[in-house]
Parts: sequence; C-alpha cells; structure tokens
Amino acid sequence: MLAQFLYVGAQVGVWSFTIRLAMQMGGMNERSASWFLLTTFAAYFVGKMVANLLMRKMSPAKVLAIYGVLAIVLLAYTILVPNISAVYAAVGVSIFLGPCWPTIYGLTIDGLGEDTGVGGSLLVMSIVGGGVMPIFQGLLSDATGGNMQIAYIVPLLCFVAIVAYAIKCMRDPLPAQAPAGAVTAS
Repeated sequence: MLAQFLYVGAQVGVWSFTIRLAMQMGGMNERSASWFLLTTFAAYFVGKMVANLLMRKMSPAKVLAIYGVLAIVLLAYTILVPNISAVYAAVGVSIFLGPCWPTIYGLTIDGLGEDTGVGGSLLVMSIVGGGVMPIFQGLLSDATGGNMQIAYIVPLLCFVAIVAYAIKCMRDPLPAQAPAGAVTAS
C-alpha cells in the first residue's frame, strides 16, 4: 500500500508542479508553460505502451524497478540542473510513470487469495497519496523561497521507495496460493 500511496503522490506532484517549474526555469507565462504539462500526458502514454511491450519479455517487477531508477535519474537532473533542461527532465519523468499503478497493484494483490478483494480495495484507497505528497512538495518549495527544483526531492524520495518495493518483489516472489479449501503442510 505504501508503494501505491507514494506512486500516486509522486505522479500528482510531478504533474501539479510542472507549470510552476517551467515558469520559474524558463521565465515564461502560465499559458506558455502549460505546453509542458500537456507534453507530460503524451510522455505518460508512450511510457505505458513501451512498458507493456517490455513486460512481454521481462517480469513486471523488473520493469517497475528499471522505470523507477530512470525516474530517479530524471528527477535528480530536475533538482540539480539550473536551466530550462530541468523542465524537460521533469516532463520526461512521465514516461516512467505509465506502468506504475497497474504494476504495483498487480504485484501487491498477487497471491492474496481470498483476501484479494480487501487488498485491492485498500490499494485503491491509497490514491489518497495524490492529495498528501504534493502538500509536502509545496511546503518544501515554500520553505526554500519558492524553489520548485528543490521541491522535486519529494517525488524523488517516493521513487526510491518504489524501486525498493520492486527489488523486494524481484527477490522474494510470493509463493503460489493453494486452492481454497486445500490443506497445506506447515
């Protein structure tokens, strides 16, 4: 649940602050900066399609880990490079958001057996991260004099946790569930 909470928080944070970042880094007005936000949606779609193709050859956990690491790299660039290219990096993060929600969902409910309904419901409720994490991003920006670049540390840290979850899923795959009513040895 934490991985899903943090993913939704990271996605909303990256998208919610794209226009402010573009205005700050590119010295442009809101209308011009909105182009960057529109571009994030196209990047998201492309990243999702590529991830779907990759998951035919690799495990979903591995794709999630790779995408997460690449998102971290782009977020670090966004934070550290003080020019308009940081905005392009922030837009590029959207490429690596595409597979996260369904992949985290699938990895989490896999093997829950009879508890799949409850687990799935809890995962859906974790979208509240999209209302929580951007608050921290805004507070960090305010605490640093409105520095939007520094605020992108919040989604970066979210992706560190997501990558850790993906690695855990690769190392410790869940055992297959026994059919309902089956007797298993303890």
